[in-house]
Order: sequence, then structure tokens, then C-alpha cells
Amino acid sequence: PAPTPTPAPEPVAEVAPAPAPSAQKPLSLGSMPTGAAVYLDGRQVGTTPMLGFLVSYGDHTLKMVQDGATLCEEPINVGDRTANRYIFKDGKLEAHH
Repeated sequence: PAPTPTPAPEPVAEVAPAPAPSAQKPLSLGSMPTGAAVYLDGRQVGTTPMLGFLVSYGDHTLKMVQDGATLCEEPINVGDRTANRYIFKDGKLEAHH
């Protein structure tokens, strides 16, 4: 008798690993005087002072508005070695580590 052919193994579906959660960093945001509306990438996220606000790593636009006037609108980069505190005072946005 002829040998029975061995069936080809079924392909094994490769499961892609789940994407790692986006790295985030807590930021503190302030203004002098306090009470400025804070926008991140065009979305209002709170009012100063803000402590421990989690922001994903990467490039963002930070905007502060008070009494209808834009105090600042600045690009910021969030990462391991970047500032973790931003304060608007004396007409400029200051970054602190």
C-alpha cells in the first residue's frame, strides 16, 4: 500500500505584541496671575495652577488664555530630559526642570 501523505502543518497565526502604552510625564503648569485656561494641542485641559497633569511624550503646543487674551502659545517637547514645569509670568513662558 502507498504511504498516507502527511498533511501540511496549518499555518500558525502570528500574534503581534500589544503596543506599549504611550509614555507619559506629569507636568505642572502655572501662570501669574493664576486662573489661565490651559490648552494642549488645541484642546482645553484645565485652569492654572495644574499639578501632575499627565502628558504623552512628544511634541505638543501649549497655550494659555486669560480674560479672552492669549498669554502664550508655544511648542513644547515632553520627554525624559525635558522640562516638567511651565510657568507663564512677566510676559513669557518659563520652562523649569
